[in-house]
Amino acid sequence: MRNYIWDFQTVEALADLEIETYKRFPNLDVLASDFIKLKSLVGSTDVYHDDDEFQKSFTKYENLLNDTDSIYADLKTFRKVVVVA
Repeated sequence: MRNYIWDFQTVEALADLEIETYKRFPNLDVLASDFIKLKSLVGSTDVYHDDDEFQKSFTKYENLLNDTDSIYADLKTFRKVVVVA
C-alpha cells in the first residue's frame, strides 16, 4: 500500500488494521472488521484492480483471518494432579 497515495479515510483504516494486527493478542472480531473496512475502501479503486500483487496480498491476509487456527496455538489443559508425598 505504501507504493500509492491514499486519502485520509483509507490511511486511517489501514492504521486501525495495523494497530490491531500487531497487538500481542488481537481481537479477531475487531481485526476482521478493520480488514473489511479497509478492503471496502480499497476494493473499488483502480489500484486494486490493476495491481495483481496488491490483490494477492489482500487475499492472503483474508485467508489468514479465515483460518483462525493458525493465529492462536491450541493450548492444552491437563486435569491430572500429581500427589507428592
